[in-house]
Amino acid sequence: QQLPLKGLKVAREGLLVGEITKGRFTPSQALAMYVRAEEFHPRIRFDMASVDIEKYLKGETLYVETESSGLHLVCVDDFPVGFAKVQNGMLKNMYPASWRMQ
Repeated sequence: QQLPLKGLKVAREGLLVGEITKGRFTPSQALAMYVRAEEFHPRIRFDMASVDIEKYLKGETLYVETESSGLHLVCVDDFPVGFAKVQNGMLKNMYPASWRMQ
């Protein structure tokens, strides 16, 4: 069955995966919201009741117990919320500033 598209305006078509700036790939927030947690590795999982997820949503830097470095998908329980860079156990927040909790 064909959907009635007459008069429908497309605000955005497709999915912005990320951008390459100065030879580095930076994933988009749209990609974080699109992927399922089990599709992305490595990832960091916080419980919904965790103080750490509140700090992440506020844009703070956290210390995490992980041996892997680089880009990680941050999840609340098993739901993706954004990306972070991890180096030497320090999670550098990539959550969009305009989305952060006050």
